[in-house]
Amino acid sequence: LASCTRRKGGQKMRSFAFLALAGLASHAVWVDKFGLRIEKENSALHGNSSAADTLFTCTTFLTLPHKLQELTEALRSVQKHAMHSRIARYVIFNEYDPSTDAEPTLNMLREKFPAFEFVQKEKAEQGQAKSLNMAIDMVESGQYKYWIKWEESWKVDYDFLDSVYDIMDGSSLGRIGLTESLKYENFFDKEDRGNFVVWSVPKQADLSLYEFEDRMEKSIKCDAYNWPNWSLRPSFERASSISSANFRFNEDSASWPWPFEFEFSAKWMLNNKGEGAKCGLLKRCPVSRVSGHESTYNEKLP
Repeated sequence: LASCTRRKGGQKMRSFAFLALAGLASHAVWVDKFGLRIEKENSALHGNSSAADTLFTCTTFLTLPHKLQELTEALRSVQKHAMHSRIARYVIFNEYDPSTDAEPTLNMLREKFPAFEFVQKEKAEQGQAKSLNMAIDMVESGQYKYWIKWEESWKVDYDFLDSVYDIMDGSSLGRIGLTESLKYENFFDKEDRGNFVVWSVPKQADLSLYEFEDRMEKSIKCDAYNWPNWSLRPSFERASSISSANFRFNEDSASWPWPFEFEFSAKWMLNNKGEGAKCGLLKRCPVSRVSGHESTYNEKLP
């Protein structure tokens, strides 16, 4: 199944291309709150539809330099190593840019990667925080069990999903990080569980830094040594732990790039309990940066 959502002149133009399969079983059609009309296959296309319990989303900004190349490399790697019958949808959010029409590029990508839904955001949906909030709303409205969270500058190096599903299905862990660990690893207690390590907050840790009511104090320094065990790097999230954070990303552009991420990370860490507040990391990380990556954090965004 390939589906496209196009927006023009404030009106949403939808077009669908359906894969013709002999003996294809009936489709279940539903519409989520963003108006993305989705055909769900109850056939061999996705296996047993009841097992399709995961949403994959990726954020990108295609009109910035090199981002098309980065996204192309990322999606090729996902196609090779991360297509799975339990993933119901692969959704790519492209950032709004008033100065450039991204539709020709999106159409080219739809042709090249028909398994992915490419969504062009509008002015009212501007910003990375908005993309993430839209994705969380999708997770909750679609009643998914898991959310695979991605950015265009990361690629998959080997097949890993079966192992991660085994870990998450067999535990109550809140998430699995898919990239290498960062400098902050010494802050957490670590428990070896075979092919992965679990990070948890020490019982005696002083968490007052993270106990702000809504938005973090401006005096808080967002550095690697006080960062919570949640981040925007590619990860496999338990939907119930995302909901238990009881929070949404701050869409104020003044909070980008670091404060908006730190705030959500802190709420995730504090509001989840037990295993739901713990993060697993595979000892052999399956995800790494694409070649020639340049961070948008260094760009002046519209």
